[in-house]
Amino acid sequence: MAKLGVLTKGNVQERPTKILWKQAALGAFYGLLGGSAFVLTASLIDLLLYPDLPLAVDWNLLGLRFFVIGLGLALIGAVTTIWSDTWPGLGSGAFAAGLLVLGSALYTSQSPTGLRVMVLIFALMPVAFFSLPVALLMRWLVKQHAESSMLKRPAVQIMGLILCVLFLGVMGGSFLKMPQRAVTATRYVHTLLQLGDNAKILAVEGVSQHDGMPYHLYQSKSKTSTEGFDIRVKYEDGFVVTCEVILYPGRDPRLSRCLPAL
Repeated sequence: MAKLGVLTKGNVQERPTKILWKQAALGAFYGLLGGSAFVLTASLIDLLLYPDLPLAVDWNLLGLRFFVIGLGLALIGAVTTIWSDTWPGLGSGAFAAGLLVLGSALYTSQSPTGLRVMVLIFALMPVAFFSLPVALLMRWLVKQHAESSMLKRPAVQIMGLILCVLFLGVMGGSFLKMPQRAVTATRYVHTLLQLGDNAKILAVEGVSQHDGMPYHLYQSKSKTSTEGFDIRVKYEDGFVVTCEVILYPGRDPRLSRCLPAL
């Protein structure tokens, strides 16, 4: 079977165990690099695309994404590249990726525990199969890094690999930008707050007292409607109110309700 490139120090080949740990460290590095670029792009892209809206970084969501995606890809990179032979590395990396994807999805699911376990068991292999490209990419990066390190000027080639990983992470994170319907719902609430004459918003205790105070907006899918979005308004003094906007396709947005944060 094909093996990863051999990392050497000078003209003396290192011990096989040390080589494998170096490969795993490189795999973890590239995984963490790509995952971090993905997470940062996903957290910042809406702020760059919609400067007219008072959006802000959701630090809790960013931390969760970094833990799941950034550290998860680092783990996948290490597991994939710690094997010298190709197929054990690809198999273990794809299995780890599938377990991570399904585990994250099922952890946030409201389904009964038994049903979640059954889904994990039967869906793991298909998800792992579709995760093979990620594992293959990790092994390719480490192989290219190992081969580049033997050249006279390895810095240029290695920097190219780093830029390639950053590019892939940024491109992947850009797909997590707000959908257009969410943008419409967010802008609708922002407009109502600027006008300051909506009865449902003004009915929330404390909103009137915050008229004119700067605020930030955060959006998420509605917890009660498949056609709605929850727009969270956080004022600079910490006061928070959440408004649900219903947005049916082809219709104007409608404010369903506004509630203070619990």
